[in-house]
Amino acid sequence: MFTVRVRDVMTAPAISVGDATPFREVGDLMLSNGISALPVVDDDRALLGIISDGDVIAEHAAGGWRRGLTAGDIMSTPADTAHPDDPARDVVRQMIDLRRKHLPVVDGSRRLVGVVSRRDLLRMFDRPDAELAADMSDALAEDRALDGHDVSVTASDGVVTIEGTVRRIDDATHVRRLTWMMPCVVDVACQLTVAEVEPVHAPASLAGHGG
Repeated sequence: MFTVRVRDVMTAPAISVGDATPFREVGDLMLSNGISALPVVDDDRALLGIISDGDVIAEHAAGGWRRGLTAGDIMSTPADTAHPDDPARDVVRQMIDLRRKHLPVVDGSRRLVGVVSRRDLLRMFDRPDAELAADMSDALAEDRALDGHDVSVTASDGVVTIEGTVRRIDDATHVRRLTWMMPCVVDVACQLTVAEVEPVHAPASLAGHGG
């Protein structure tokens, strides 16, 4: 319900080049548009690979413009990608694990629909704590599964603290899950008291014995 998707933060349409684009033009495009990565696509916009500014610098130092290189010669392939419907939080972890600053965003046919960068993803965390706490409070109040629960929400530097009482341990798990789904949540401190304690059943071997 509250999950930020890649489509919500990606840059679209994405600037791209074809595999026959001359090396010098690749560098010029990066400089003129202030970008540090260029997807390489075919005539149908299907993704072929990606070129980073590091690729361009390395080839420039090696005299790539003199050797008549093209985008297809210097691109990295296959390129790691994201899908528009991927949760942005998952893509953050993906980019960290892969040590990527950019990911092309492709549809089910691997056609390029955008690019997502670390800078794009940082926007998820640019949100006042008071607004975050208020939205989380509203979300919990509107969840019918939590009718009758007494909880309060505060936030500090993106860390959301949930305090109060819920009826069952499953309700506490549900509250924590909902909180993690809220955009801009960095961490969750779930300090809830469970009102109903499940009965402890006697072992079967003791059943029926008096004492």
